[in-house]
Amino acid sequence: AEEATTTSMSFTDVETGSKTANAIAKLVAHGIMNGYPDGSFKPDGSITRAEIAAVIVRFKKLANGLPADAVTGFADLDKDSSSAWARPYVKAAVDAGIINGFEDGTYRASEPVTYEQVIKMIICAIGYDVIASSEKSKLEAIGQTTTWSSGYIAAANKYGITANALTANVTMP
Repeated sequence: AEEATTTSMSFTDVETGSKTANAIAKLVAHGIMNGYPDGSFKPDGSITRAEIAAVIVRFKKLANGLPADAVTGFADLDKDSSSAWARPYVKAAVDAGIINGFEDGTYRASEPVTYEQVIKMIICAIGYDVIASSEKSKLEAIGQTTTWSSGYIAAANKYGITANALTANVTMP
């Protein structure tokens, strides 16, 4: 997906006056989210890894003064002209310790972001990454099988960050 340029709150796929419309209006008004160039918002669509980086960076107000030609260090993103708009956001998120990509050195900007990845980004964005590490250690200490995301999810659950999540395929004790 391409970064949106729509600035009005009249999206072709958002019903005026609905709870969704009100939430979207607030996100747009605060500059956190935008619509798509075709006038849609896609409220039921998936969000890509590039888009979530932009959302988090805008929310944290880390995007000021970022060069449009930012080099992220992710070979796939730095070479992908269709995701060039996302480079400053990804670079800002990397610099802030919010994201770090995959072990193979890629970011995979156009892939849909997973629940686990979003939780990790949120936890790091609010500065709870040390807590997540501690939560993962606690799980391992009691013999719980863990993955890379276990501590982040445990921290998010512990502090109520996931309390109103509509869908979550991951459960932690």
